Amino acid sequence: MMGFQTLTHLAHRLEDSFKVLKTGKSEVDEDLKRLLLSSVDCLREVVALNRQGATVEEQWLEAEVNPLFDQLHDRLGDPQQEDNAAALAEETGENMIYLLFETEVDQLPNT
Repeated sequence: MMGFQTLTHLAHRLEDSFKVLKTGKSEVDEDLKRLLLSSVDCLREVVALNRQGATVEEQWLEAEVNPLFDQLHDRLGDPQQEDNAAALAEETGENMIYLLFETEVDQLPNT
């Protein structure tokens, strides 16, 4: 909506990596730390370009940024649906399934 498609896309990819990490199923070694920190640096660069009103160069994205995020994805994979629910439950301290039914699903009338 505001023209931050590149930033949004990259932020979501990084967020997915953190969701996978939060499950504790992946070991955080020096290479993974390097990938994560480099990914954050790329986000900072995109933010700086957006603030300046400059265009994010496709060549830079294709040559440096996308391969970095691809390596991160190859290493961690996609978050699973159950991982997302578990992460939300940890953050809120509540079972998200029950919370959704309590707040989002109308009660059925008694029959």
